[in-house]
Amino acid sequence: MVSDFSKKSIEKHLEHCADCKETFGNMSFGLEPDEKPPEGLEVKKFLRKTKKMYFFYGLGGISFVAAFVCFLLFR
Repeated sequence: MVSDFSKKSIEKHLEHCADCKETFGNMSFGLEPDEKPPEGLEVKKFLRKTKKMYFFYGLGGISFVAAFVCFLLFR
């Protein structure tokens, strides 16, 4: 997640600093750096649901504003 320069600097520092080396070891336990983000059907379903939700919220908001304006004009 860091640049090559930063990675080398961190590795160099960890060679000489036992406290940071221990902290880094505790932080990196169980991490899988090559893990790819989930893709495929689940992501597409989520995006479809989100688009529908925003569409209906927008439609509801516009309908509410239109009804409110009609109420004010035709009182």
